[in-house]
Amino acid sequence: MKISVAMCTYNGEKYLKDQIESILNQSSPVDEIIICDDRSKDGTKDILEYYKSIHPELFNISYNETSLKTVKNFEKAILKTSGDIIFLSDQDDIWKVDKVKIILDIFSKNEDAKMIFTDGDLIDASNKLLDHSLFEKWDFPKSKQKQWKNNKIAIINLINWNNKITGATVSFRKDLINKFVPINPPCDFWHDAWIGIHAARENGLFVFPEKLIQYRIHSEQQVGLSKKSKNPDKELDCKLLKKQYSDYLKKEFSDYFPYFDHGKHSVIKKVKNKIVEFKNFFQNAKST
Repeated sequence: MKISVAMCTYNGEKYLKDQIESILNQSSPVDEIIICDDRSKDGTKDILEYYKSIHPELFNISYNETSLKTVKNFEKAILKTSGDIIFLSDQDDIWKVDKVKIILDIFSKNEDAKMIFTDGDLIDASNKLLDHSLFEKWDFPKSKQKQWKNNKIAIINLINWNNKITGATVSFRKDLINKFVPINPPCDFWHDAWIGIHAARENGLFVFPEKLIQYRIHSEQQVGLSKKSKNPDKELDCKLLKKQYSDYLKKEFSDYFPYFDHGKHSVIKKVKNKIVEFKNFFQNAKST
């Protein structure tokens, strides 16, 4: 299988070398690294051009003429990939040396797997290991992981902003791309959850509980666990985007639309009042 990495960069000079080196040093090598830079103003371009000069056959780098922001920049990078399996990568983490090998083995043994996401260790700006993992921070214990093996439950959680997927751990098959593009989420709903709901609709969303990356938490994070993880683009019309998202769910995820929380971004508030509906839904699903 041809292996692609889709990475987005923006002012990432501080940690970018560590991330790229961890990808280059994988026990199972990747075949291409697609990088889309969103108008960095620091030394990011110099770093990218250096790696391209020594690995010209591996790196494909684009520099955006206008800023696309995180979600659309990842969409651009994904659409440039040509691999059978695509790995998403942030600019500031560190991959463990067997990450690609382990994920490829899962895909090889599970033909129905469309997308895999994993746990990860947390590190700080100085590469110091922190006390918790990604799954612990997202409140995603084994009991909830087991629930998500039923991809119908995963969809209901995901459409309601109850996301447990970290994009930096995500990998997926090429044939999933035409299922989730274009990526048009509402505010504070990211590409990882968007891809996840479409993988789950194919009954192909897999949770792998091993920690395969070191996920960095630092003050300059654009997206993630830091306090600055909310969408910074103030020009977005969040009310309009949410209406478009609601219409999209009603059309594309009609079976799940009754469980969509039209209120605040939280897991379904009215779930207690819908217990009977849930039971009927899953009983009907089992019979089909």
